[in-house]
Amino acid sequence: MPGHDGIEATRDIVAAGLPCKVLILTTFDLDDYVYAGLRAGASGFLLKDTQPLTWSPPSAPSRPATPC
Repeated sequence: MPGHDGIEATRDIVAAGLPCKVLILTTFDLDDYVYAGLRAGASGFLLKDTQPLTWSPPSAPSRPATPC
């Protein structure tokens, strides 16, 4: 993303007050990026090479997600 990274984009989306959730999808497998993304307001963090069987959604969402 020219001029922006995912953490900055997450901050911008959260600051805009949109009724949506941010899920960071990345190739960076570093704890610092996970923590920075969550501190920026992301609801989740997923590696691009995560195998489908190793990830499962929460059993019951706390409230329905609203599409952006």
